[in-house]
Amino acid sequence: AVQMELFHRLSGPRLLNELVLLLSEDSPSNGLARLRDLDLLRCIHPDLAAAPRTKGLINAVERTLHWASMALAGEDKDAQATPPSEPAAAYHPWIVVFLALCEHLSPAAWDEMVTRLHCAKQDVVIMTAARTGWNTVGPALMRRGAMRPSAIYRLLHPYALEAILFFMAKVTAPMVNKRLADYVTVSRSVHPVLSGKDLVALGLTTGPQFRAILDRLLDARLDGEVHTRADEVTLAQAFAAGVR
Repeated sequence: AVQMELFHRLSGPRLLNELVLLLSEDSPSNGLARLRDLDLLRCIHPDLAAAPRTKGLINAVERTLHWASMALAGEDKDAQATPPSEPAAAYHPWIVVFLALCEHLSPAAWDEMVTRLHCAKQDVVIMTAARTGWNTVGPALMRRGAMRPSAIYRLLHPYALEAILFFMAKVTAPMVNKRLADYVTVSRSVHPVLSGKDLVALGLTTGPQFRAILDRLLDARLDGEVHTRADEVTLAQAFAAGVR
């Protein structure tokens, strides 16, 4: 009762800070189990009572984060989370655990909780996209048959790395897990050699077609259609001619 009273007295930002520290541990499931045993999760939000599959999902998140810590050893986990519109080179493990903890919350309860905790706007954007995105991403990745790396890239690129890792923790199908893992470790970092300045140097006129050309070059890189700078130059010139 004393511990619950102390939790209730914490301000939203202070509570979030304590929660981030707990969820950033190597094995956050241990701390969360303690909070659950003491019925303190209700102090974060009344609906945060243990859901049937929350514990299993949190354990899956821990395994995924362990994999990510090795697969992405050169990336900075402590830097500021990157907006979903930019290629993310950093990620916050605590966000992935938090998503698992709150997976069963209704949209209304979710909004109440992030408001009470005063979560950073950019983190809320990342987490809300992850909560809703699986309904689109999951069925697409589960389709049998060949799927071009460029198609997977276009499907996943709008989401922050934290969201992708959350998706990985949710799946059990090896095919889907491999598609996600390949995106995280390979496709996410692929870029064309040519830039907009290079296209200008080739004599191409600036305009909306530049984005289309660069997108085509990226798809070709991802799908193994081009391998060298010369290949990209040839493709860019041919594609530009087609656009015209």
